[in-house]
Amino acid sequence: MFDPAQLREVLGRVAPGAWSLPSTYEATGVHEGYRRVVLVDHGRRLAAADPWGFVLDEFAPVHTAWLSKIRAGGFIVPHRDGAPYWERWQVPIVSAGTFTQGDLTFTPADGVPFQVEHWAAHSVANPTGPDRVHLVIDRHVPLDRPAEPFTLF
Repeated sequence: MFDPAQLREVLGRVAPGAWSLPSTYEATGVHEGYRRVVLVDHGRRLAAADPWGFVLDEFAPVHTAWLSKIRAGGFIVPHRDGAPYWERWQVPIVSAGTFTQGDLTFTPADGVPFQVEHWAAHSVANPTGPDRVHLVIDRHVPLDRPAEPFTLF
């Protein structure tokens, strides 16, 4: 578990211009109001990752990591990520809306990491404010799973 106040303090240091442009469902067919900031790319920590070291070090070795923001009214439709599959974790910084994985739907708690089975159907809904912000981490731990393509459900 991580201190939610510390996570939000570090989040406050992310420059507004560091975030990607918000997605539209019309353009992606997958998500609406989704933005991200890449912190670790194929094991290489980018400068934006520096303030997040206290979290990333707990999940070492890290393959990829990014901040994920879904605005109020935003969503990610049920889908399965394409292979390859890594051990994936999310660390909620600002919890809002719900996360669904299989038959389980829940609202994550700030600072409490949870594992994501990204090879199975999962989705996010944030029908009301605030913006939902999570740190998503793929550990450099490949999973022995059959390779599947990205699939919408």
